This record gives sequence, structure tokens and C-alpha cells, in this order.
Amino acid sequence: MNETFVPQPQALGREETYICRPPESGDFSACESFMDQIDRSEGAGQPRLPAFGGLRIMPWEPSFHWEPTLESCANRINFPHEDYPERIPQTINAYHWLSQELNRDCRLTTEQLLRVNGMIFGDKPFGGKLRWVNVIVAEHKPPEHGMLPKLMRELEETYRDRLTNIVNLKAWYDDFETIHPFQDGNGRTGGVVLAAYSHRWRPEQGFLSPGQ
Repeated sequence: MNETFVPQPQALGREETYICRPPESGDFSACESFMDQIDRSEGAGQPRLPAFGGLRIMPWEPSFHWEPTLESCANRINFPHEDYPERIPQTINAYHWLSQELNRDCRLTTEQLLRVNGMIFGDKPFGGKLRWVNVIVAEHKPPEHGMLPKLMRELEETYRDRLTNIVNLKAWYDDFETIHPFQDGNGRTGGVVLAAYSHRWRPEQGFLSPGQ
């Protein structure tokens, strides 16, 4: 798993069963929830995910957190950024729009990702568009901008029928951030996708958000 599973009682609406016996110290780092084990088994026999890790020189393991409310999730998604908290309302609106889209068809498209980014950054010239510049993000050099249309088609096809559980959703986020298709707002766009799918599957747990 990419995540150390640490249950947050205030964010969970029901009891979970653990694969190992929780130590008295309360350290759950070596444990895996029964639901995540089920999620993992659902991907058996399919190509290994994440699928785009070869685009990174340095390995990356994103962390994830369950938030009890949409507002706290939007706050976490936006907190690391210089324009915090300016785009929290736009993030919430983008979540609601994507959730309605998924009610019609649960398969995620590049067009939907462009729309989510545009809803959050509609006041910026790059909002809702694939980046047209090359960027460096910390120790990661994402693919050159000319490769993005092809990579986004491949991303969409890879996950067309595989966004059905939390394990694959985390893998999608890893691949999406590796491609880094937008000039800005990749974490927030990906965070909206995490929240929309995770709450759809596990409403009692809240909203999954990336630990940026």
C-alpha cells in the first residue's frame, strides 16, 4: 500500500476489521483494513498499478487522509498553497459538479479533468488547459508538454474500467500527479477526484484527500 493506514475515529462512521492484531500502543502502521484488502484483491490479474511510475527518476509515495466533511477535505486540499484559502469555494463547487457527472457515468475522462481544473482556476489563463510549458516539481521533472495529449489518453484508457476501489483510486492519483498535466492545480484537481470517488464508495468514512 502507498498509505500507512491510521484510523481516525472521528472520521469513521463504522468499525473496521484489521488483518493484524492492533498493538496496545495504538500504532496501526503494520495493519491493513479488511476493506482495503478486498480492494486490493479486486485488481488481481490486471496490469500493475500505478502504471506511469517509469516517468519518475525518484520514487514517490503519496500519503492520503480521510476527512469527515467536504469542507475539511477542501481545506486540506488547498492548505499547502500560497493562495489558501481563496480557492476553497471553487474546489467545493468542482466536487459537486464531478459528483453529478459520476452519477451519469462513473468512468473518468480527460475532458472532466480539464473542466475541474477550469472551475478552480477559471480566473487564470492556464485554467482548464493542458500546460504548454515544461515544469519541474521538487525532484520530479514531469513529461514534456508535447507528450501530454498522448499520456492523458493513455491514463484515461488505463483506468477506464478500473476506478472501482480505493486502491486503484490511489494508484490513479499517483499516475496523474506523475504526468502533471496542468501548469497549476494538479494536486487540487486530483484531490477533487479522490474526494468524489471515495465518498461515493465509502460515505460513512468521509472524503479521501491527498497529503500534499
